[in-house]
Amino acid sequence: RALNDLSPLVTAYRAHRPGEVDWIAYTFRRETAFRFARERGADQITRYAIPKRTNVALFLRRGEHEV
Repeated sequence: RALNDLSPLVTAYRAHRPGEVDWIAYTFRRETAFRFARERGADQITRYAIPKRTNVALFLRRGEHEV
């Protein structure tokens, strides 16, 4: 239900570690991306505009709000 309730274009963030070339999860919460950046030594946080129709899952566990 929560996935269906998303707007047609969602904003999501991803913390990128040095040398990382493959990733699958993005968070709606900017503060979560910054927390992961600190914890995992990421040197970059990127903001994405993702069409809702391309999301296959929405995980709300642990407060991370990942697609």
